[in-house]
Amino acid sequence: MRRWPRAARNATPNARASRARAASAATTPPGPRTSVTPRTCSPRPLRRAPCSPWPSWRATAAGAARLVIRPLPTTIAVLALCGTLVVIYATPLGPWVFSDSTEYIVSARNLVSGRGLGLIQASGEFQPIYLHPPLYPLILAGGGFLGVDVAAWARVLNAILFGGTVMLVAGLIHYATKSAWMAIASALTVAINPVMLRLYTGAMPEPVFFVAGLGAMLLLMSYWSLRTPWRLGAAGILCGVAILTRYPGVVFVAVGVLGLAFFGTAGLKRRTRDIGLFAVLALLPLVVWQAWLGSQYEVAFGRQWNFETGNLWQALVPFRIGIVTNVWGWIPYNTYLPPLPYYLKPRLLLAAAKFSVFPGTDSPITPRLPSLSMNHLTGREREVLRLLASGVSTKAVAQKLFISRFTARNHIQKILAKLKVHSRLEAATLALRNGLL
Repeated sequence: MRRWPRAARNATPNARASRARAASAATTPPGPRTSVTPRTCSPRPLRRAPCSPWPSWRATAAGAARLVIRPLPTTIAVLALCGTLVVIYATPLGPWVFSDSTEYIVSARNLVSGRGLGLIQASGEFQPIYLHPPLYPLILAGGGFLGVDVAAWARVLNAILFGGTVMLVAGLIHYATKSAWMAIASALTVAINPVMLRLYTGAMPEPVFFVAGLGAMLLLMSYWSLRTPWRLGAAGILCGVAILTRYPGVVFVAVGVLGLAFFGTAGLKRRTRDIGLFAVLALLPLVVWQAWLGSQYEVAFGRQWNFETGNLWQALVPFRIGIVTNVWGWIPYNTYLPPLPYYLKPRLLLAAAKFSVFPGTDSPITPRLPSLSMNHLTGREREVLRLLASGVSTKAVAQKLFISRFTARNHIQKILAKLKVHSRLEAATLALRNGLL
C-alpha cells in the first residue's frame, strides 16, 4: 500500500476532519445506546477540477435548445433565411438594371476609380450625380473599396436586406398585434410576394429604403411605450437614411411627427422636444445635401416642381393614384382578382388594415379591452392609476398617498398584471383610452 508523507496526510481536509471526530469520540464517553464507529477516509489529497474559460458541451447544448424551442423567432429566422437564399438563386448573373440602375452602378465605379460620384458625359465632361439621392451609390461604392465588384455587391446586399425586411415586417406586426400567428403570416407573405422579390433582385435603392423606413417605424413604436431616448435618436437617423436613399422617405418623417404628437401621455413640453429632436435628425442630411446642390448647380431635388398651390389636391391626383396602385400591387397574386374601380381600392385596403392587421383594436399601440372595467381594481389601485395617468413618478405616488415606495411599487405591479401591460405608460394610456378614469 502506498504511503503518503505525513505532511501530505495532515494537509488533507478529510484527514483533519477525521482527527477531529476521533478526538471528540475519545473525550466524550458513549451512552448506553450509542456507539462510535470511526470513519475511514482516503489519505489521497483532493483534486480540483480543471478550470476552462469555455462552457461545457452540456451548457452549450442547453443554450441551443432554449433558443430552438422558441417557435416565433426561429420561424421568422427560417423565413428570412429562405428569402435570402431565394434572392441569391434568382440572380445568378447579377441584379437586373435599367437607366437609373446604370447611373447608380457607373457612379459608384467612378467613385472607386477616383473620378468622383457622378457620370462622364459624351463630351468627356464629368457631371456629379444630382438627379437622385446619393446614398445608394455610396453604399455600392463601399463594396468596391473592399475589393468586391459593384454589381456583385448589389446582389449580396439585396439578399441580406430582403431577409432583414422579412424580420422587420414580422417585428412590426407582432409588436402591434401581440399575435405570433399574424407575425408569421406577414413574414410569409413578404417572403413569397413576387412584387417584393422583383424589387429585391434589381440594382435599385428600394431595399435600403424599405429596411431603413421599417426600422425607423419599429423604433418609434417601441419608443411610444418604453420612452428610451436612444430609440428616438436611432429612428430619426434611419429616417434620414431613407430620405437620402429615396426622397419619398419624408413620408416616414411625417408619420413619426404625427405619432409623437398624438400617441403617449407625455406632456406638451416633452412631446415638443421629442418632435424637434426627431425632425432635426431626420431632415438634417437632406438639408445639407440640398444646400450643396443649390450652391453648386442651383437646383432643388434635381427636378422642377411646377404646380399651383391653390389647386394642390388636384395636382396630387397622379401621386394619390400611384400610391393606391402600388400598394394594391403588393397583394400576392392580385392579377387573379377581378378588376375593381379606383375608388374601391383605398377603401378595401383600409378595411383590410383595420380588421386583419389590427383585429378588434382602435389603435396599433393601445388595444381596447371591452371586458375591462374599474371593478377589476381596488380603490387604492384606482388612486395609483389616476396618479400614473397624471405623469407622476413612483416616489411622488408614495408621497401623495402617504405610503412607502415599496408599497407604491407593489400597487403598480398589480395594476400592470391586471391590465396585462408591460409599463406604467401603457397602463395609463390604456386606462385613458378605455374610459377607466
